[in-house]
Amino acid sequence: MTKANLIVALVASLLVVAVAAFGFNLGRGGSSSAEQAQKVSFIVEIETAITAEANDIEFLDPVIKTVCLTLEGGSVKELPDESATKLECMAVTDETSDGKRNGYLYDATVNWDEGSYTAKMQR
Repeated sequence: MTKANLIVALVASLLVVAVAAFGFNLGRGGSSSAEQAQKVSFIVEIETAITAEANDIEFLDPVIKTVCLTLEGGSVKELPDESATKLECMAVTDETSDGKRNGYLYDATVNWDEGSYTAKMQR
């Protein structure tokens, strides 16, 4: 695990603790703050895993981070109350000063009931 991935995982863990302790509301709908925080933490784990997988593929440019959004373009902090969520993720290889990103696209599906996900690089 790289230093950057370790920092991301630590921040996600701290976010879960803060939400549980202070009751921050990250979502809408019927999910509790703690449930939403767990979902956000799980998405961060998926982003970290995609970054690691992309960096293990020899012919790809190095990936600096991965960013996931819901297919509707919404933030993962506003996940709806559903049993599954489809995500589009980018394994970012370059980010310009004006915020434009280049990289590799991944499709991911999270099954919240099972606590599992699948992720696949788009062709």
